[in-house]
Amino acid sequence: MTESRHFHGHTIVEFALIVPMFLTLVFAIIDISRGILMYNILSNVARDGARYAAIHAPNATGACTPSNITQSNLDTAAKGSAGPFASGIAVAVTTACGTDTYGTYFTITASNTFQPVTTLVFAAVSLPLSASSKMYAYVP
Repeated sequence: MTESRHFHGHTIVEFALIVPMFLTLVFAIIDISRGILMYNILSNVARDGARYAAIHAPNATGACTPSNITQSNLDTAAKGSAGPFASGIAVAVTTACGTDTYGTYFTITASNTFQPVTTLVFAAVSLPLSASSKMYAYVP
């Protein structure tokens, strides 16, 4: 019975040593998950923007007209899927009416900066994220 008196504070010391590492790991996992979510949202926004451009660029005669795509309409069409995350996303037309072997295409890029919460792990750096999507338009 006298031996157990020496180990009363042992559990508290182990707890104090393990909890900071455990919480850092948990919050790092949450931050990485938030980053993956933001990249997924950017991919969806770029895909929606490319779809909008591919549908609205051809004019009545079938010619590719990039002037049919206004920035405000592109933003509205592309950011619709982003929901509450749409405020910081920038959408840009990277390639308008480009042609290759498969036809006429549009490339839309969506970008945003990601700010991790866990500053101990990521050193309070904002990370630029971007995603692009290429879609072909039917231009006869």
